Amino acid sequence: MMVILGYFFFPKDAGSTCGFCPGPPHIHRTEYGCIGIKIDVHPGSGCMDCGTKIVCFGIATSEKKCYTSIKGTNVEILSCENPNTWQEILDVCSDCYLQASFAAISVQNDLTKAIEICNSIPSSEEKDRCIFRLFDEELGEGNLDNAENICFNYLGEEYTDRCLQGMAEKIAESDVESGVNACKNINRMSNRDACYHNIAVKTREINITRALQICGMIEETEYSPPCEELIEKYCEIYNC
Repeated sequence: MMVILGYFFFPKDAGSTCGFCPGPPHIHRTEYGCIGIKIDVHPGSGCMDCGTKIVCFGIATSEKKCYTSIKGTNVEILSCENPNTWQEILDVCSDCYLQASFAAISVQNDLTKAIEICNSIPSSEEKDRCIFRLFDEELGEGNLDNAENICFNYLGEEYTDRCLQGMAEKIAESDVESGVNACKNINRMSNRDACYHNIAVKTREINITRALQICGMIEETEYSPPCEELIEKYCEIYNC
């Protein structure tokens, strides 16, 4: 009898929180039913972002509920499937514009809808930040034409130099000289110098002499150590 009671009241895993939101939104908490007593406890180990662990002193049932966290509030996902499309995301959270726009462009390949969603944001600052995130996504995927389109057709002039820097550095990954030439089109000196600096560091691995020459194109920098010193002491700093 004692063995049976001991087994019944022994704490059993009944769900946990792991991950973070906002997103893109994802189910990050599962919770099972419990015949007995169910409580939340903080785990002693596990993933870094676990905020709670649910245990059942009794029998954990197979009835499972899934949640995603929207602005600190757990929202139940009835199907227990991750919201992946922009429609599904906005159904769960009507003002999760960043996540929905990202899904529109990365999952559904719909730039027009992604821009439309960003433009739904009331704050002009947040709207531009959302669109610039789309630029970063396309740039990271190597879609330079789309990235350039986003930059010059949907963002204000204050973003131009940031866009040009990003595109120049992306070009330099496959063609150093074309990337360096692209840096020359950047108007703001700080962005232009950063462009040369970052390309020089990447070039260091294949051509130290050329990397130092690119450093010499920098007009004024606040980097510490300076570009030339970083190139010369690269292996001391990064343990080649």
